[in-house]
Amino acid sequence: MVITLTGSAVLAVFGRDIIGAFTGNEEIIAMGVWVFVVDWFLEIGRTSNIFATSTLRATGDAFYPLLIAVIFNWTIAVGLSYLVGIPLGYGLIGMWICFALDENIRGVILMRRWQSGKWRTKGLA
Repeated sequence: MVITLTGSAVLAVFGRDIIGAFTGNEEIIAMGVWVFVVDWFLEIGRTSNIFATSTLRATGDAFYPLLIAVIFNWTIAVGLSYLVGIPLGYGLIGMWICFALDENIRGVILMRRWQSGKWRTKGLA
């Protein structure tokens, strides 16, 4: 998580220069920088998801992470991001905020599952 957050922080800090190397359009540069900032928060949930999903699957508790992923991917990552991004007019930034929300909610749910020990009742795969 430290490595991922450091990489995301570097992108957020130097995002203007990085994106500016590819375009001179200030609107695109500003949006890209905000995407990099939101990505920093998204990476917290993503690394938690990778850890929790992999450990739960390794213990034989594969269905629970799958169920949580399907529910939250379709309701938040797809549904809410569409609603926030297009009808509410927040565009790409609103959609990335919803992606970050999806990753972080799933991360919390799956980490709680791991900490609860319910995976101990599942057979090893």
